[in-house]
Amino acid sequence: PSPHSLRAGPDLTESEKSYVQPQAHQQGASPDRSQTPGDILSYQALYSYIPQNDDELELRDGDIVDVMEKCDDGWFVGTSRRTRQFGTFPGNYVKLLCL
Repeated sequence: PSPHSLRAGPDLTESEKSYVQPQAHQQGASPDRSQTPGDILSYQALYSYIPQNDDELELRDGDIVDVMEKCDDGWFVGTSRRTRQFGTFPGNYVKLLCL
């Protein structure tokens, strides 16, 4: 028998690539222990927030926001249930909703 027939070969390499590749966009950011990728958690706005940039989300006191990602710099990424807008906002403006 050929020694090549016993090797896993490129299949292992390809699966490793497909497993590692989605992590690349984090640019070295360490994952948040309280949220794994794919989890969506609901938060309630404690204060109003006026966006300073186009990619930021407007918050009003009491808004419910579905958060997809928490960044290491303290900003969250999510969608407002009130406006259906998607964007970033300061994480210290919201509290986790306990359901």
